[in-house]
Formats: sequence, C-alpha cells, structure tokens
Amino acid sequence: ESTLQNREYIDFDTINNFLKNLNYPLYFLDFETINPVLPLYKNSKPFEHIPFLFYLFIQREPNFELEEVFYIEDFETDPRKGILEVLSRFISPNGSVICYNDLIEKGCLRSASQIYPEHMEWFHSIQNRFFDISILFKNLSYYHPKQKGKASLKSVLEPMTGLNYEDLEIKEGEVANLEFLRIKIGDKISSEERNKILNQILLYCKRDAFALVKILERLRNLIKENDC
Repeated sequence: ESTLQNREYIDFDTINNFLKNLNYPLYFLDFETINPVLPLYKNSKPFEHIPFLFYLFIQREPNFELEEVFYIEDFETDPRKGILEVLSRFISPNGSVICYNDLIEKGCLRSASQIYPEHMEWFHSIQNRFFDISILFKNLSYYHPKQKGKASLKSVLEPMTGLNYEDLEIKEGEVANLEFLRIKIGDKISSEERNKILNQILLYCKRDAFALVKILERLRNLIKENDC
C-alpha cells in the first residue's frame, strides 16, 4: 500500500507508546566490534564480538544540547575494560539507552562484565533500560517506500531524515571492522595512516549514533503533527 501510493505508512499508536516509555536522560549508543576467528584478546573466544569503539550522545532533558562521549581502543588496554569504565561513569540506571538492534551492545556489555565483574552490578542496573528502536521498522510501525523492503539503519535513515553516509570515507560497518583489524594486526602501517583510519572509523561510528538522534526526533515530530 505504501509503495503503490508512494507515501509513508505510520502506526501512530505504536510509535507513541514506544516514545512514552522513554525516560531522560536519553543515551544514544553505538558500538563498533570485531569478531575474528582467532581471538586477539585474553578471555575471548573465536568469532566473539569484541567492541573496540563506542560513540554516545546524551540528552539530559528535553531540548537540552547533546553531550558527546566516545572511547576507542588505545592498543594497550583491553578495550572491553576501557569501555566499561567510561560508560559506567556516564550512563545511569534512571535513563533510557537507545540502540538500533541492541543485541550487540547488550551482548558485548554482558560478556565484558563477566570478564570484569566489578562492573556487573552497573550492567544489571541498566540492562532493562535498553530500547531497540529498530523494532518500530521491523514491525512496520513505520515504513517509507524508499526503504525498498529493508529495515536496516541506513535504509531507514535517509528516507526519514535526509541524512546519509555519503560524505564519509568509511560507509559500512563491515569496512570499519576490516580496517580496524588491518591496523590491529598489520605490520606495515605508519602511525600517520593508523591515526587517519582510526579517525575515519570514529566518524562512521559517530554517524551511526547521531542517526539514532535524528530518527527519534523525526518520530516525535510525526506524533506532534498528528496531534495537531
């Protein structure tokens, strides 16, 4: 129906119920991970997703400016430990953590907390505060014909908000994964090239996290317009 009529399909009730369950502060969180067949870190398994980078936007109250926090591996510390230490300082149990397909973020934090149990209590305090915004698109609570039947973050983002990844050097998570592995295990990479690639990966992760901000903003505007 959406395709034939070339217009958005919007389930206002489901979207509104999702939005009503969110509590401030809002934490918009995205991880980048690697999952090599040969473990590169102590206490890790083959193909296990290991986060090496996160980007976090925080909105403390409605209309407050966004705060930005990120962590990227320093090649000296286990990144799981560094990520837990930083996130546990910034994410409190009284807010909502917004992700797109939150299985990766929740799974990585759960596994990391098992390795570093001093953070397990913190993880338990937030694990039920995760909100997977992708559900609204997988369940067709919102659909735009330009999604072409897909519900990935990128397929939703541009039709909804006009934002895309075309200005970035790295445009896909798989490329970010492979480029980080090249830095991690490569033996002929200059420090200049390494820093350049790390910055490109960071910008990609930042765009993913900011995409969550813009999608939520668009959903809220849809509800306001419908109420009017």
